[in-house]
Amino acid sequence: MPLPEFAALRRTQPVCWIPQQPGTTGFDDGGYWAVTRHSDVKEVSVHPETFSSAANTAIIRFHPDIDRDGIDGQG
Repeated sequence: MPLPEFAALRRTQPVCWIPQQPGTTGFDDGGYWAVTRHSDVKEVSVHPETFSSAANTAIIRFHPDIDRDGIDGQG
């Protein structure tokens, strides 16, 4: 676990975009949001109408050959 990095994010950027190289994840969105403070995680967890991974699930890496039906099946 990158504990020092998470501690730094909590202090400086408690909600931040983590970029990823295209083609390394199951999505073509270039990265993901990291929520690092407990109070923010609680907020996200109890408000799925605002914060949802329903469109692509919460799995950030899929097999390169998975199709949309396969992604939808992960939900």
